[in-house]
Amino acid sequence: MVIHTSKRFMAVLLLLTLIQGCSSTPNARKGAVARNGVAVLGVVTQSGVNGTMSEAALNSMMHDTVRETGRFSSLAAHKVSKVIGVDRYTTMMEGYAETGRLQSEDIQLLMAARLPVNYAIISLIQENTTAAGPSTVESLRNNAGELLNDRERLVHTTVRQVTLSSTMIDLRTGAAYWSRSYRAEPVSKASYTRYSGSSFAGSLAATMANTVANGIRKPSGPPAPSLQLTLQSLMREVARTMKTS
Repeated sequence: MVIHTSKRFMAVLLLLTLIQGCSSTPNARKGAVARNGVAVLGVVTQSGVNGTMSEAALNSMMHDTVRETGRFSSLAAHKVSKVIGVDRYTTMMEGYAETGRLQSEDIQLLMAARLPVNYAIISLIQENTTAAGPSTVESLRNNAGELLNDRERLVHTTVRQVTLSSTMIDLRTGAAYWSRSYRAEPVSKASYTRYSGSSFAGSLAATMANTVANGIRKPSGPPAPSLQLTLQSLMREVARTMKTS
């Protein structure tokens, strides 16, 4: 009798274990869907545009920027890649870099992935150029405010021009309902003192003074403003203005 009861107890225990095992089966959309959740699909550089940052770094920057605003809960690109498959994700992002738009099959794939968010955002670097900016000449004065006729300040500039576009997709309908482009033109400056002489002796002295002050090389424009800092400012603007449908 005791043995029979023990067998029934083991059978019930086994049944409970099986039921619990079934209830813990993983699901891509486990738990509640975040109402203001957004999947950060990634940031890619348009084909033909100079890019000096890795896509992994760009994706991380965008994800952190969106999250830090506190307006949206965000799903990182590497998690999206894991759900839909690395190869398919890579193909989707490469296609976006080429055409600047998601294909219908890409949107269908994202909708079928049952991500725990209602929205997705994807971004494209459309421009990244640097160029010498205008140079200016400034007069110099001594501590008493008197104009110094034997020297002047040369100011050289370098401009970086970056354009970032972003598009949001409603994963419930597949519609691209929000799209914006943002452009930044930060400028870096470098100044040099140029000495002059009114006579031959004065010219020689000025040449030596210029060499001591500025080096043997002819003063040129400064390095361009940081691409990373420029993109961070653009991403903050995206995160500030992006909205739900």
